[in-house]
Amino acid sequence: MFSKNIVTGLFLASLLSGLIGCGSDIPPLGKVEGVVTYNGKALKNGNVIFQPVGNLPSAVGIIDANGKYIMKTRINDVDREGAPIGEHRVMIVSIQEVRNRLPEDRSPLPPPNIPTKYNDVSESGLTAKVEGKLNTINFDLK
Repeated sequence: MFSKNIVTGLFLASLLSGLIGCGSDIPPLGKVEGVVTYNGKALKNGNVIFQPVGNLPSAVGIIDANGKYIMKTRINDVDREGAPIGEHRVMIVSIQEVRNRLPEDRSPLPPPNIPTKYNDVSESGLTAKVEGKLNTINFDLK
């Protein structure tokens, strides 16, 4: 009788520990990287933002000096490499650097490096499809 209770207890404990791990709220992500160009030249700064179609977290990629970006998604206060799998509307923001300018030479908002239509997912016309693999998604803006 005693050993039957131990076996039953171990079975229930293992079942519960398996169920606890199943309640993950982390959506499946696909790795995304690419290059952003404007009129054939690499953007030197900015952000690429993927807004999923559906109720999933957005992903952001920081554009480096060579125009390259790698998407990351913040989930539960942790940045995770990739973007949620599925269709996305995309916006790209890039403004002129003002770091080396005197305050009196700066406008309230730095001018954009690209047309402002790309700053809004509803106007940019940019989309991306993320799959469960390494996705190379380049944007050549005009």
